[in-house]
Amino acid sequence: MAQAVGVQVPFPAPEPPRRQEKDAKTPNMDRKKLDDLANKIIGIAIDTHKILGSGFTEKIYQEALAYDFL
Repeated sequence: MAQAVGVQVPFPAPEPPRRQEKDAKTPNMDRKKLDDLANKIIGIAIDTHKILGSGFTEKIYQEALAYDFL
């Protein structure tokens, strides 16, 4: 139900969900290992794209990434 402009609501609006703190522990993996893994994945994806270039279907990139991750 829409509310008219300027009408006060008798109760406060719910708070949005809070974001996790950057220093919060990641379950089963410490932050440095997670960052190293993310950097490795991004690096492989960038290298694969540099080699293949643009214009291929997503399936080609997926197969190339799968091969590079081995």
